Amino acid sequence: MTLNPQPQARRFTAPLRLDDLSSLGDFDSAYWGLAPTRNHTTYFALCSHHPGGAATLFKHHPEGGITAVCSLQGVGAPLTHPQAVGHGKIHTKLFWDAQDRLVFASHFAYPGAVPQAVQYEGGRVFTVDPQTGHVTDHGVLLAGEGIVTMAFDAHRHRVYALTSPGFHFIAFDLHEQRVLFQQQVAAEGSICRDMCVDPEGTVYLCAEPHQVYTYRPGDPHLTPLHTDFGQHTQALPEWSADNKTGANHVGRRIWRCVTHLPDHQALLAIDAADNAAYLIHLPGGATTCLGTVDPHGNPDAYPSLSLTGEGDIYHYLAVDGRFDYQLSQRVHSPCRLARIDVAQRTITFSAPLTEGQHCLLGVAGATASGTTLRALGMSAPLGALGAGPDDRWTLTLATLDVQA
Repeated sequence: MTLNPQPQARRFTAPLRLDDLSSLGDFDSAYWGLAPTRNHTTYFALCSHHPGGAATLFKHHPEGGITAVCSLQGVGAPLTHPQAVGHGKIHTKLFWDAQDRLVFASHFAYPGAVPQAVQYEGGRVFTVDPQTGHVTDHGVLLAGEGIVTMAFDAHRHRVYALTSPGFHFIAFDLHEQRVLFQQQVAAEGSICRDMCVDPEGTVYLCAEPHQVYTYRPGDPHLTPLHTDFGQHTQALPEWSADNKTGANHVGRRIWRCVTHLPDHQALLAIDAADNAAYLIHLPGGATTCLGTVDPHGNPDAYPSLSLTGEGDIYHYLAVDGRFDYQLSQRVHSPCRLARIDVAQRTITFSAPLTEGQHCLLGVAGATASGTTLRALGMSAPLGALGAGPDDRWTLTLATLDVQA
């Protein structure tokens, strides 16, 4: 592995606007449900841990405000069993297909966010026409398994999913309406929250302990990619607090975010073990550390799901603590934006992200269109940071100008 110097100390500015989503009070969390903006409209999904609640897809327009597009309430089998739960989460990104429909998948939510035995039919794949709200339900991929991570190959109409609690990888053809491939990735530990697909259709994924796999359409099995990713990192403490137990285990020995860099024949990954950005060079797997993406130096910090960009420039929102909405812990200062220059192999940071007396304190995920980055997260008055969330923390859609 090649080590690079620490990121440059200079700062840049990233003007911020915070749009209050507190009117959506029935929804208590979000994960990565964002789609690249179309026609100045941002599409996002919110989740509910309330018993009987359901994930819902929304759209936000600067002039039209917030509108619900569709809900997963009542989708699937009737909830007749005492421990039955519905589709409380959209835990995946939102992807555009060739027909300008949004593609995503569902997952269950623990009632009250408390890990417990549940009966769940299994995560479903959906396509939605955002103009009409028409929903196409493509069915359950694997009985009893929620879909926590998803990649989409729009050119080949393929959905790739990772499931929980069983940690299965699934390839699904949207046009043929069938599962093409399935394999368990791991029996324990944790799986990545991000996968990527290269132009040839190869999928890249990761499971603990820092094991990278590839899948090529038609392959009979996943293929381990032998890299030194994670072999030289000093892992930070596991997120093992009382409110992150059971199936809510949050692993450290995986990448948190990843994207394929076609111009560099490499993957760009954010390592959950040490909050650093790495290039994983293909096809051999040699690794270059670009430096930390955590300007706060907080050993409690856990990487967000906010890597966006294209070409040589990528952005990432660094959280000063462990951010998971109502399960957040020890968030001490506002988020900062990291700018990763892949060609120059440098990382620079913005000043703390504030708007007046309010700040962006945590994000679930982000998407970028041109020089505009949008993120789902929470904001708060500058004086409300500290041990955990309170009633001053507000669900927020943040918009940043990331022009260099």
